[in-house]
Amino acid sequence: MEPFGPNLRRVYWETTAGCNLKCIHCRRSDVLSHGSPEELSTNQGKQLIDALAVMGKPVLIFSGGEPLFRRDIFDLTAYAKSAGLPVALNADGMLKEKLVSRVNGGRTLRRLVAPRSSWRRSCARLRGCSSG
Repeated sequence: MEPFGPNLRRVYWETTAGCNLKCIHCRRSDVLSHGSPEELSTNQGKQLIDALAVMGKPVLIFSGGEPLFRRDIFDLTAYAKSAGLPVALNADGMLKEKLVSRVNGGRTLRRLVAPRSSWRRSCARLRGCSSG
């Protein structure tokens, strides 16, 4: 595969449609609790990462749904990092215990952004989650 050159800077991969929230604005409310059968397998995800590593090493942003719903998400982020890709995780912040333990222990990801208190106050109304 030919490299795309310096123009490919960022790739957002919707790793799953599964999510722990029930946002009123979500376009994937039909598959929130279990994800979609169309999601890439771990091996397919690694093939995607390998292809991206040849295409100029863009920042690979794992998103969803909630990417922490995937059991293999940390395997995939580690694989991407080992392939030389800068990695980011676009999580909703509600499963932060799972995320913080991996970020601190594995040093796979560069940044953790937690929801602000003003966001949390709106959470119950917009996202169907606890406001605490």
